[in-house]
Amino acid sequence: MFNSLSRYKRKLAEIKKWEAKMALLKEADFLSKTAIFKMRLKSGEKKEKLLPEVFALAKEAVKRSTGMEVYDVQLIGALAAAEGNIVEMKTGEGKTLAILFPAFLEALTEKGVHVITANDYLAKRDAEMMGKIYRYLGISANYVISTTNHFDRQVAYAGDVTYSTGAEICFDFLRDNMVYNVADRRHRQKFNFAIIDEADSVLIDEAQIPLIISQRKGSEEETRKDRELFIKINRLVEILRKDVDFKINQRKQTIFLTVEGIKKLEKILGVENLYADEGENYVYYLERLLKAHHFFQKDKDYIVDNDEAVIVDEFTGRLMFGHRFFQGIHQAIEAKENLPIKEEDETLASITYQHFFRHYENFCGFTGTAKTAEKELKMIYGKKVFITPTNRPIVREDTADKFFLTWEDKLRYLVWEIEEHYLKERPVLVGTRSVIKSQQVQRILATENIPSNVLNAKNTAREAEVVAQAGKAKTVTVATNIAGRGTDIVLDSVSRALGGMVVFGLERHNARRIDNQLIGRAGRQGDPGRSSFLISADDELIKNYFLKEYQKAILKENYQNGVESRRLEKILEKAQKRMEEVFFDQRVLGFEFDKVLEKQRESFYRQRRRVLEDNSLREETLNLLILEVNKNVLGNFSLKKLLNEKEAQEIKNKAQNFIGNRWFHFSFPFVRKFSLPSIKALLQQAVEKYYKDFENFYSPEKTRQLEKAVTLKVLDLMWKEHLKKVEEFQTDALIESLGQEDFFNRYEQKIFRLYQNFLLTAPEIIIKTFLKTMNRLWEEK
Repeated sequence: MFNSLSRYKRKLAEIKKWEAKMALLKEADFLSKTAIFKMRLKSGEKKEKLLPEVFALAKEAVKRSTGMEVYDVQLIGALAAAEGNIVEMKTGEGKTLAILFPAFLEALTEKGVHVITANDYLAKRDAEMMGKIYRYLGISANYVISTTNHFDRQVAYAGDVTYSTGAEICFDFLRDNMVYNVADRRHRQKFNFAIIDEADSVLIDEAQIPLIISQRKGSEEETRKDRELFIKINRLVEILRKDVDFKINQRKQTIFLTVEGIKKLEKILGVENLYADEGENYVYYLERLLKAHHFFQKDKDYIVDNDEAVIVDEFTGRLMFGHRFFQGIHQAIEAKENLPIKEEDETLASITYQHFFRHYENFCGFTGTAKTAEKELKMIYGKKVFITPTNRPIVREDTADKFFLTWEDKLRYLVWEIEEHYLKERPVLVGTRSVIKSQQVQRILATENIPSNVLNAKNTAREAEVVAQAGKAKTVTVATNIAGRGTDIVLDSVSRALGGMVVFGLERHNARRIDNQLIGRAGRQGDPGRSSFLISADDELIKNYFLKEYQKAILKENYQNGVESRRLEKILEKAQKRMEEVFFDQRVLGFEFDKVLEKQRESFYRQRRRVLEDNSLREETLNLLILEVNKNVLGNFSLKKLLNEKEAQEIKNKAQNFIGNRWFHFSFPFVRKFSLPSIKALLQQAVEKYYKDFENFYSPEKTRQLEKAVTLKVLDLMWKEHLKKVEEFQTDALIESLGQEDFFNRYEQKIFRLYQNFLLTAPEIIIKTFLKTMNRLWEEK
């Protein structure tokens, strides 16, 4: 890292040499300079050589258009990003402005740049805030958010720099591979360069969750039956006793019925064997409902809003509208909460960030916390982490963790601490891991007459307002992880004089990065501040792994008012390291699973794009039709050279039945012996004439459209079925992974054979569908 920093400082000196020249430019000269930069790149000059001039021009544009000062550390971060690194810049150091420099450099290639932000609010805010600078430089900057319409998306993506969320860009990529008209595509054909803000959140925390485009599946009858069984089995699950009828392994997140539980259910349901009953698949509903009741907690993993169960993102604390837990879990949660049970979804297209970002020629990222995840960023994405120095020294006081026996002990101590700071008018931020705990803290503060603002998944509409107030004197803010990223908390002069913001974390997260994000809300840009974490035995991190060890250790201490203990710190560190390893293993396994599918996805999308962009599929469709006719009609006679009259007539009947239309005419002259090659030639002529006759009837232009529409529709339906089977194979492989070492090799072989079958059967299904469509159109005449 020190070698890189020295190199960037030398490059920084080059930029400063150009600054004096750029300061002499008139406003109109900036547009001319940008145009010249583009010409130089087109003529073959390397971006690396051009960079000092480009950054110097951008720095001067920032100064003139906004009056903002660009610090050396921001330029150093921008230099590291321009090389495709993940840049760690502490909270408040100016990542938003630093992003502009590599974005401007890459925009000069005229291939497009995507700046990926944490949410819609930040995408719109940053595009508008930085837009003035881009326009000064002669570069267009747009944004795409969830409410952006189709046409405006096309315009935004066609521009120089596009601000959006990872989800919007990724979903538009998937949708582009589902269109039936080239003009309907949103993105450019190739992905050039991406700059990811909060990169660790996108590339790690969100990476293990595939982005899925889906639709409701099943008939009305199947849906009704599904609902009835979820409701029926839910009543039974509610009467089952933990550790008697079923047992839970919190570490492995598994749950299973005991022998006593199985017998109880068999008696109630009136079946001899719960696992072998052919009538209803009760086990499917039992497994999902048990998980819904014991692994998914309301106001932590999801909230209930307007009769819907809405997922809460574990890492950002935000609501994930439109997302559903798959494989029946979401329906089980709806049954558990007595909500309307919706139909299960079926996947039409999916991809993970781990593979989506590989579609870019290059990408970089900015975040306040990346170093602890460097191993994974290097392994999955091939990215190095560069830590920029801070503009001013960090003076925040990070105190040792304080340990308690119970949540109630911890809460009493927290209220006492907050009361002290509130009376001194010092701002306080309390970080919790769930909606329910944030509400508990607010309620107990209210009983002590301490007003507080709450920011969680239930009130994100007030996010900007709450964050804007959080740094003011005598303000107490209680928040989930939603307060850990995005908008900076700015102190007022009174708060700064009082020692800055005090941050309390009410438990450690599974990943140190998330803790560091919360800590970083205090002490930005050299401000004073303080952080402290309060830990108890019922914290998720402790109770799932080291509960007995923790309780044994704390009972030896004077723990009533909290205790600082190196021994307890080691237990906590051990638990956090264990959880980081568990999640790392899950993400790597997910990456390997999707890696197998990614090869097939690339192959499928490549074939689909070829069909979509082809102006005429006539020759290809006709050749496939002739091949399928030969295979189905002449297949049994392939070893014969001469055929008798009966066999020839059989071929004629088969041909007529395969085409399935009275407008098809296939005849041959009467002879005693028929040559197979001659019959094959006559059959081909008959098929070609039938095709030509259809074109004359339907029109060549409309036939070209029909060829393309049928081919794409069949491919999409087959791909949907393929993805369904892949999901089933993945589920089977995960079960096998618990006890068999070679499970992944078997999974890989199954998926390979599955795709081979897809490729082999697609032509036949396309042709049969095309023939049926042709015949229907003939008959409608």
